[in-house]
Amino acid sequence: DRARRAADDGWPYGSSVRVTWSAVIGPGTVVFASPEVTVTSASFSVAGTYVLRLTARDSELTTNDDVIITVTPPNQSPVVNAGNNQTITLPAAVNLNGTVTDDGLPLGSSVSAEWSKVSGPGPVTFRDGRQSATTAQFSIAGEYVLRLTASDSELTGTDDVQITVVPENSAPTANAGADQTITLPQAANLNGSVSDDGLPFGSSLNSSWSKVSGPGEVVFS
Repeated sequence: DRARRAADDGWPYGSSVRVTWSAVIGPGTVVFASPEVTVTSASFSVAGTYVLRLTARDSELTTNDDVIITVTPPNQSPVVNAGNNQTITLPAAVNLNGTVTDDGLPLGSSVSAEWSKVSGPGPVTFRDGRQSATTAQFSIAGEYVLRLTASDSELTGTDDVQITVVPENSAPTANAGADQTITLPQAANLNGSVSDDGLPFGSSLNSSWSKVSGPGEVVFS
């Protein structure tokens, strides 16, 4: 709304002052609610800088005055990308490559970012939880969902990333069985066993017998 006024000396005698609003420059269309009154409102089709002119006429003379209107677009939420889902192995930390973009509105505001844990079996420690790109350390293995949140002081945007944390791979456990004494030509029944933690994922467990020492050849069935 613009509160402007038009004053006149009353001459020529018997005349009346007529006023008109108009758009001088601007990137879009301007619609005046009542263009022939000093106090009215104007609507704009697109954002940008406009110059509006108020013109007054008394049937002989004309004068005008301009006003600059800066029209900003509506504020949009920050656009947040928490990065790709990842799988890591303890005790490694994960590199979080989040990004935040914003339209710069509201004017004069700054965008803040913060990481948080949405779900997961243990605590998560962020190196710097207020940076979009940072690292996170996990206490125990499991499935975690981490969230990156950004705020421009008015609106908020979020995005989640899933981190699969697997335990550290341990060596397989082998048990060759109890020591034995046999009499030739008797064969020894070897009752060995092996076990593993299933890591790395997708791998298979292989076992084999071999002779470490002894005076003769050993043939394994």
